[in-house]
Amino acid sequence: MRFLGLLAGISLLSVAGFVWATGGDAAEAAGASGAGARRALWRSLGAQSVGFYVAVALVSALLIAVEVARVVIHARAIELPMRWRVAFDATIANNFMSWLSPGGLLGEPAATYVMARAGVALDGGIVVAYLKFVISFAFILALAGAGIALGYSPAFPLVLTMSLVSGISVFVGLVGLLLAGAMVPGRSIAAIQRARARVARGWLGRGRRGRALARALQVAQDTVERLALLRRRGVRWLWPVLLSHVAYYVAYGVIFVVVGHGVARGGELASAELMMRGFVYLGFLHLLPTPGGTALGEAAAHAFFASTFGRGDDVAFVLWFRVATLYAHVAFGVIYLPLIGVWRGVLGQRWVGSR
Repeated sequence: MRFLGLLAGISLLSVAGFVWATGGDAAEAAGASGAGARRALWRSLGAQSVGFYVAVALVSALLIAVEVARVVIHARAIELPMRWRVAFDATIANNFMSWLSPGGLLGEPAATYVMARAGVALDGGIVVAYLKFVISFAFILALAGAGIALGYSPAFPLVLTMSLVSGISVFVGLVGLLLAGAMVPGRSIAAIQRARARVARGWLGRGRRGRALARALQVAQDTVERLALLRRRGVRWLWPVLLSHVAYYVAYGVIFVVVGHGVARGGELASAELMMRGFVYLGFLHLLPTPGGTALGEAAAHAFFASTFGRGDDVAFVLWFRVATLYAHVAFGVIYLPLIGVWRGVLGQRWVGSR
């Protein structure tokens, strides 16, 4: 019931964002009443060509395929066995929970759970999920920053500036943890072992609570050892990992262009400019406080894309971009996750130690 409430809330937020974007001053600027603009947006769902629907489905599937490859490549970087089917299942869980949580914070725990349930070492799953997240976050910050520096962004209000600063702070903290584990593994492991000894001697080490803490500290130690492996391997592990992230954001660029040309209906469209604006918008979505950036992501259509498409088509572009990258993935997760038997675990009922 909690999940259904969350899904209903996100749906209402999405609708509210589109209602705001097609109403009031925005609709008047487009030369239509708010109700007329909303009817036009609704009709756009069924007024596209068959080729457009096929193209949206293909680029949406392309994004999933590249993400599966990223999981496998990151696993191989730490010499962790990873089957393609397990990587696919983890990807669906990651996408599903990322879009349903602010900043995508629950995506990596969900992916780690699915990998652990399939027999992947828990510490290895943690490293794969979070190493991929940290590098990916660095990529989108760099791409969005480049777009901002080149002038492909709207003026930032205070709330977005605060989100940007907080998002970068979280990223810096995560990078710091990874670097500490990889660069000083001996000290990190010694600190964890001291913590384990203190826990074992105190009241925290009793019963089920003690077993859970001991398990968590053991996973932390195993994770540090996995990270230290990357340091011993040198930089050769980094190149395929970086190339997998390049491919991932190229896939996003393809989505921007395919959806953009479909919405523009053959009109003149600068693909490079659209991609840069799209990357700034994607960075904006990652830093919003609502799950999947809902409401605020839709409402920002005019600010980001009115100069590219004009009023009206900018909202349609955001609608179809969200269909390809959010709504379709959530809908597929709703159907697929129960079929593979990880529904309850992904929704948070069971996490560590499940098989």
